[in-house]
Amino acid sequence: MKPRHLLVLGGSAGQHNLIRRARADGFFVTVADVNPHAVAVGDANAFFAVSTFDVPGVTEAARRLGCDAVVAVGSDQPVYTAAVASAELGLPFPLSPEVALRVTNKREMKQTLTEAGIPVAPWRILHRDDTSAALGGLAPDFVIKPVDSQGQRGIALLPDAAMVVDHLPRTLEHSRCDYAIVETYYPSNEVTVSGWVRSGRAHIFAVTDRVTMPSATSLGVCPAHRYPSAHAAGHHDEVREITQATVDALGIPEGPIYFQLLIGDQGVRVNEAACRLGGAYEDESIPLVGAVDLIALQLSLCRGDLPALPHEPSSPHPVGTDRAFLVPLLFCRPGTLTGYRGLQRIAGFPGVHTIRILLPIGTVVGTMTNSTQRAGYAVIAGPDIDAVNRALTHLFSELIMEGDEGENLLMDTEALCRHPGAER
Repeated sequence: MKPRHLLVLGGSAGQHNLIRRARADGFFVTVADVNPHAVAVGDANAFFAVSTFDVPGVTEAARRLGCDAVVAVGSDQPVYTAAVASAELGLPFPLSPEVALRVTNKREMKQTLTEAGIPVAPWRILHRDDTSAALGGLAPDFVIKPVDSQGQRGIALLPDAAMVVDHLPRTLEHSRCDYAIVETYYPSNEVTVSGWVRSGRAHIFAVTDRVTMPSATSLGVCPAHRYPSAHAAGHHDEVREITQATVDALGIPEGPIYFQLLIGDQGVRVNEAACRLGGAYEDESIPLVGAVDLIALQLSLCRGDLPALPHEPSSPHPVGTDRAFLVPLLFCRPGTLTGYRGLQRIAGFPGVHTIRILLPIGTVVGTMTNSTQRAGYAVIAGPDIDAVNRALTHLFSELIMEGDEGENLLMDTEALCRHPGAER
């Protein structure tokens, strides 16, 4: 019997686990990417050179290859590509192109949420030729973002409208549109909701703290995800309600959700909503604290099936809080990577399930401005946050990312990553 042919959009670390699992489950896997040397390409059966943003190109590739399904995981924008290609070819996909546009274009997303009365930061659209008058009525400080990018590319925090207009060309370098979205900055803590929608009902698998760098030049860049969430404590009912309201407003019928929420003095607001498995290796971390096999759920959709879900949507915090996990996302200071040491000692420490370096030897690392510059990651889990923090300390004490002058290029983000309130 001929195996089902799966076209995976992207060959980066965010797609790596799905590619391996799909092949193990009997799929013939082709990776679509512009980079034939992407880290996960070697785990696929075949490679097709096309941008994951190229809707006609991916559609033609899927048609020419005779693919049975197209899937996008780990990054936002290819979700729209997969939805359009699947609709045109009659392939299984949980979202229509219209819904996929709403969850990949920030203008469409914020307009839909605003009209539904769902709390978001005040916002405006700024076109390429607009003046600062277009931001009239919007209070500073301002956050400017591309409407159709990912990985925190082109995002900046700016104190006045004139600076926003001056920065617009740099933001649009990361966009296929001639406009950007500008929001009033909301001082807050960020949490991520990972879950699944079945027949329009949201099932929450985990709420995590999405730790962010305290820098306007790398706004939104995340060095860690922590579970259980300290920031969501006392807000679980509100998080559950706003998650379901967002699903309803955007019209999400089935499939994975990955929502970023902001929790501040004015309550919970929706920052962004995505319909894909998360890009912070949730497919590795969440199964360690709850019986949720996210990749198995995703592959069921690729077969055109609706998988059984392990949790009822009414549960505000369904993954057991007698377990904890931490996913430190590693970054390097500028320099040339000449080697790395300590991986075996880290991997052997209790609770460390994954430690992986993503940068090849010889990589010239520039100043960090977005999440695409991630140098590696780890997945740590344990019976409580103290055990997880101990493993984190061990990681940062052992890992050496060597520069060409003998220095350790690894950024020391241990203090940011640590679960708060634990023993030192």
